[in-house]
Amino acid sequence: MIASPLYIFILQLAGLEGWVVALDGMQLPTPLPVTKELLLALGQRIDLFVDVTADVGESAHLLRIDDENGVSQAAFPVATLGARARRGLPAPLPANPDQDVLPG
Repeated sequence: MIASPLYIFILQLAGLEGWVVALDGMQLPTPLPVTKELLLALGQRIDLFVDVTADVGESAHLLRIDDENGVSQAAFPVATLGARARRGLPAPLPANPDQDVLPG
């Protein structure tokens, strides 16, 4: 899960292929492929599944884009070819049992 507590973030995957599976703790009916930058507003959360596509000896990164420059927020060094195994479309997350219950 990635959260944006105080700022608006523009995030980008580098050496990763991903799918958004939940927004603000609520599962999506069908995971959405990440095809461009991700914009997270104040306090917003996003859950991702990712496959590593970077080559052995490189690192995959979750980048924060600042002034058109990417700054690594998380790096994932690739040590073996096994890390390049790719999945198809991930299954949706199970339903949140409390999503229809409003505090009252």
